[in-house]
Amino acid sequence: MNSQVGHGTTFHLYLPESRELPAPSPADKSQLLPGHHEQILVVDDEIPILDMMQQRLRKMGYRVITRADSREAMKTFRADSDRFDLVITDHTMPDLQGTELAEEMSALRPNLPVILMTGLNQPPDLSSFRHTSLRSIFQKPINFVELSHCLRRFLDRVGHTS
Repeated sequence: MNSQVGHGTTFHLYLPESRELPAPSPADKSQLLPGHHEQILVVDDEIPILDMMQQRLRKMGYRVITRADSREAMKTFRADSDRFDLVITDHTMPDLQGTELAEEMSALRPNLPVILMTGLNQPPDLSSFRHTSLRSIFQKPINFVELSHCLRRFLDRVGHTS
């Protein structure tokens, strides 16, 4: 320590060198988190919503395939289930509901993260479904900052870095 009147004090701190990596800083929950080119399948029977989701997700850094029909989405998924890192599906659709679609896909890929979108005031109860730890429900309209955090949490958890 050096000290001079009128000039202040200087401290010298000597710390031992660490070989550990610094802990990651907590993500700012108000910031959009980017994707890492993971492949997402988006399913919704409303074309304007599909178009908007595709545009926003691509801008966030994801590769996106959309399907407006749940049966077609299931066909696409069955053809190459390992192609998709995550599925985002509307809950209320003709033919297969979003929860049914998620269950069928989970039968093929148990670790598949699925996000259900719903406009219902009372969201579906996921407690009876398999693999609920990899499921989340988002109310429409979608908050893309929150969605970006959910996507990263799921994709980083299952180790996808396509």
